Amino acid sequence: VNGQNAKNVKTHFYNKGYKNVTVVTIMSKHYYKLLASCKYLFTDTAFLSYFIKKEGQIYLNTWHGTPLKYLGKKSKSDSYAIGNVMKNFCFADYLLYPNKFTMEHIVEDYMLQNLSKAKIIFAGYPRNTAFLNTHTRDTVRKYYEMGNKQILAYLPTWRNNGSRYNSRIHYIYTAYYLLELDNLLTDKQIVYVNLHPIAGDMIDYKMFRHIRKMPDDFETYEFLTATDCLITDYSSVMFDYELSNRKIILFTYDKEQYITDRGMYLDIDELPFPIVYNVC
Repeated sequence: VNGQNAKNVKTHFYNKGYKNVTVVTIMSKHYYKLLASCKYLFTDTAFLSYFIKKEGQIYLNTWHGTPLKYLGKKSKSDSYAIGNVMKNFCFADYLLYPNKFTMEHIVEDYMLQNLSKAKIIFAGYPRNTAFLNTHTRDTVRKYYEMGNKQILAYLPTWRNNGSRYNSRIHYIYTAYYLLELDNLLTDKQIVYVNLHPIAGDMIDYKMFRHIRKMPDDFETYEFLTATDCLITDYSSVMFDYELSNRKIILFTYDKEQYITDRGMYLDIDELPFPIVYNVC
């Protein structure tokens, strides 16, 4: 973990009764030693560029979602990172995919056909089991005293283009739309927002009456079980949240620009979710 969330991670494990767990800070000397010596390795993206798999280590790469946005060689915005991700896929002994769609695009766009010798596993993402647990929903709603209120979650995609100026523009748009939304909500509605840390740290949630920062007492997907509706844009969370059988709204105010910059495997207009371009 990073230093900022170490305490919360420890609390999560403690609350679940997991005792035989050691929380290690990434980039620490202890972390480097473990990365080089642990028998089993798991990641949902990639270990950093200095990682070299040692003989006897067993590596499972789960990736982190069914892709809507272009990956690998198709992606214009993060093609610079393709080498290290490819290397991790080639190091892996097992690659976990929730569906053939994800597998086919990762294999093609990270050019793994004749490189990777990993065994492919078709199975559900472990994190998604939270949506199938009604007890978790009841626990979270009781913990935050949600009662009969309508609870919505807003999880937008981070616009990552490497520019501080554009990060600032993204913050301005986000703050503006949240203010508009806050004025339309009733006292029977609460919107919990989970933004990228860079944008999230800029937002002062005290300015809102019905909008709050998503708390971290529970893991993100556990908290989502307590919600009645998901608002997102281009994030793969939409495919995971579908398991809850609750409403999903796509708020794509910058759709044309985003598609031009990033590109998509699917036509977003053909997805079975309502699309809106403004708050009103």
